[in-house]
Amino acid sequence: CEAALGEMEQARSALRDALQLKPSDAHTLFQIAAIYEQRFGQRDEALQWLARSIEQGQTWKEIDRAPMLAALRADPRFQRLRGQ
Repeated sequence: CEAALGEMEQARSALRDALQLKPSDAHTLFQIAAIYEQRFGQRDEALQWLARSIEQGQTWKEIDRAPMLAALRADPRFQRLRGQ
């Protein structure tokens, strides 16, 4: 919510808090990837977090359907991550 309101430092703090609570949770890592992509505009970071979420078991079904990742899915680095 903070990122959507333009409060980026508070958003980053909230992400750090989430990671402390669930550092290996695939869905949490996936959500962090989506926030880095859509709210922060940091695709490199988004791809790194997405890779971590996949390592923890994030499903491709959810990744493929996430509206926040529509532009990221067209990136060749995403295609490599996807194995295509």
